[in-house]
Amino acid sequence: MIVLITGGCKNGKSNKAQDLAVSFSQKQKGKLYYVATMISTGAEDDERIRKHVDNRKDLGFETIELKYRIEDLVDVIRKDENPPAFLVDSLTALLANEMFRTDDKGNFFVDHDAAGRVQKGLGILIDECQKSGASIVFVSDGIYSDSIIYGDETIEYQRGLAQLEQLISKRADEVMEMTAGVKGNTEPLVDGGQAVNKILIFGGAFQGKRTFAKSEFNIEDKEIYSFTADDTEVPAGYRAYEHAERLVRNILSAEESFNLLKEAEIVIVDDITCGIVPMDATDRKAREETGRLMQMLGKERSIYRVFCGEGVKIK
Repeated sequence: MIVLITGGCKNGKSNKAQDLAVSFSQKQKGKLYYVATMISTGAEDDERIRKHVDNRKDLGFETIELKYRIEDLVDVIRKDENPPAFLVDSLTALLANEMFRTDDKGNFFVDHDAAGRVQKGLGILIDECQKSGASIVFVSDGIYSDSIIYGDETIEYQRGLAQLEQLISKRADEVMEMTAGVKGNTEPLVDGGQAVNKILIFGGAFQGKRTFAKSEFNIEDKEIYSFTADDTEVPAGYRAYEHAERLVRNILSAEESFNLLKEAEIVIVDDITCGIVPMDATDRKAREETGRLMQMLGKERSIYRVFCGEGVKIK
């Protein structure tokens, strides 16, 4: 079994992952491994690690400290007599370790090849799990719904983590999102294929919304307009308009944005309403107005949420 669990901070991901990994180990009669990926940066991380250790101390986990090269778990699978079960906690830390590095002189640098390298390693590991019957539960973090406009390196990291989640999602037996300690609805779309009336597509950044729109509603790239950081108008002649949250940010009015977009066949929005409340007043206003625009558009449209590359019909 390959399982991906994601969701917000302190929403119950680790407890759910532990329960699943334990059950897989019992069914397979194999060893149970906790793959710890975090590199501590101080007392706060040390305390977080201590709590995780205490939480799993009586569950039978053998801990593997693995900060890089996730594909090295293949060697563990091959040496065990029965198929083992792994809990990898977390993809978030694993990618950060690979991407944000220091050289031999202690100088910080960003490894721009990290996401591709981790994707390759995950592919090797998943191939071996499916070949051998080993189970693996991946824990990740939903970091895609802030209204803050981050710097290029942070955006590169967000995009990289989303790509890892989408890779696993395509090959996983189950993908789940934990919200307030419970499993959310992430069942894939089953009735898509053609646009009916008007459509609203939303989801966190880098979740595959454009790809979903193209495949489900027969749209080509040339038919999609992507709003820029300067747009205050909606150019005619396109079937779909993406990054509507940028238009809202430029106008700072849900009503005016709605009037400009209400005739559009498909509107695609990055959901920026679930992150930390921004310190900057303009960021706060943009966040609130984007939420209001989504409500206005959603009243008269079919609504789809895209999560880890999978489309879920909301209405």
